[in-house]
Amino acid sequence: MGSARFLGAFKIAGDIRSPDPIHRRACIAHLSAAERQTIKCACVHREAAMDRAASGLAAAERKREVDLLRKLALTAQSRLQLLGKNRPLSR
Repeated sequence: MGSARFLGAFKIAGDIRSPDPIHRRACIAHLSAAERQTIKCACVHREAAMDRAASGLAAAERKREVDLLRKLALTAQSRLQLLGKNRPLSR
């Protein structure tokens, strides 16, 4: 889950984003200590859930899974570029 989805939950309470003066498509999030802690807890729970989901895989299988997902993401990105609908994927 990306940071934009986390920030969307907090935006309900008020606008927490301001434009980044250097990067035109980026924004700066202004979070309270409580909001930062909530996001940190959510990330910890998400990571634990992902570990449980992949617990049946050996370390080499997990690495292979990550490599295959990365390959799929790059393939999707290149296809979007061909269609002129490119939005860079984060790595």
